[in-house]
Amino acid sequence: MKRFFKTVAALAVWVGLPAIASWGIMLLWNLLLPSLCGMGVIGYWQALGLFMLGQFMSGGFLIGFVCLGGILHACGLDPRGRSHRHWHSLSAEERKEFIRRRHEWFTSNRRMAETNSDGE
Repeated sequence: MKRFFKTVAALAVWVGLPAIASWGIMLLWNLLLPSLCGMGVIGYWQALGLFMLGQFMSGGFLIGFVCLGGILHACGLDPRGRSHRHWHSLSAEERKEFIRRRHEWFTSNRRMAETNSDGE
């Protein structure tokens, strides 16, 4: 029952926060930008699109929370709890090694991306 309530709360935040933020974006845009900059009035779905674009470009809460699996792990919805059990079964040295390898992988991929963009 506790898992059900956590899941419902997480989904309410995941759906409710963008809905409220989109309404706020629409309200602010329509109050300020048409009179200040001469821009057109936007609707709710356009405001939601602006919100999602901002989330994707800034790596906001939706991307970090959903795409990285944080919501599943936080709600205990990981199938069979494999990742949780695996991480907690590692010794301190194994965790440090895992983090070191992950860091190396990320930095090597970033270096490759930088060299590819410099060559163009």
